[in-house]
Amino acid sequence: MRMLSLLIVAALTVTQTAAAGVVYQQVNGDFGRGPAFFFWNPNDIGWYWTPETDLMLEGIQTQLATANNINNNVTFTTTLYSDRPAAGGTALGSFTWNGTAFVDGPWLGGSFASAISLLGGTQYFVGMTGWEAPGNQGVNWTDAVTAQNLGGGSSYFSVGGNPPGTFETRISVDGSVIVTDQPILRFIAADVVTPTPVPEPSSLAILSLGCLLAGCFSRRNRR
Repeated sequence: MRMLSLLIVAALTVTQTAAAGVVYQQVNGDFGRGPAFFFWNPNDIGWYWTPETDLMLEGIQTQLATANNINNNVTFTTTLYSDRPAAGGTALGSFTWNGTAFVDGPWLGGSFASAISLLGGTQYFVGMTGWEAPGNQGVNWTDAVTAQNLGGGSSYFSVGGNPPGTFETRISVDGSVIVTDQPILRFIAADVVTPTPVPEPSSLAILSLGCLLAGCFSRRNRR
């Protein structure tokens, strides 16, 4: 009878599948960077981003333009903020990466020290710093007219006497998206566990058999 109970419990156990480091969203990854010979003069650039669903964000990746006049062998920093620092936002997590250390094909970037819990429908700000003045590191945006926009308007950067990472200046004054303003980004989610809500047919068969045998044992005991 004890063995029968164990079989029934096993039959009712919900199976789970897990996938580590999955791509949650890719933005303009199929477009070329730049024009390819373009380098970025400001030290930083950033965009607003709103995930559609709740997730544990593990990392953020990007691509940089490469050409003979470009040297990407510098250290960049990627930071996720609750909002731009110039607007009172705070850093939720950050990491550094080298502009020549590819992690997956043309993709560059890294992972946060621990995954960050994000709420779907909530707006966040993705900021990157590390471009060295006067600037000979490649851009990480595309000038393709059909490229996807993240939905938060144009990008931001820091100019004048503001320190890098402030992101106080919008590329277009009215906030409209311009052609050289579409980021190339990839958002990586941590382990995703998906429960299987309904037992498989074989499990249901075992359960039915178990119930039948349990009934038989019950009648024998009463006799």
